[in-house]
Amino acid sequence: MKLGELATRLGAELRGDANLEVTGVKGIEEAGPSDITFVANPRYTALARTTKAAAVLVDPDFQEITAAPCA
Repeated sequence: MKLGELATRLGAELRGDANLEVTGVKGIEEAGPSDITFVANPRYTALARTTKAAAVLVDPDFQEITAAPCA
């Protein structure tokens, strides 16, 4: 599924490449370039910045982050 389609289905704001294909969901430390992950606790912000995930789902109030491969 493309990130743009996923964002639309979730009613989420996408900041990144809408055409990027994702094939799975994994934990923040295990995620690879075709996976998405999520962060709910601000204590994991540093991991969100270094994850290899294609995208990181966060709450709208979560501080701004940039995932490594999608900067």
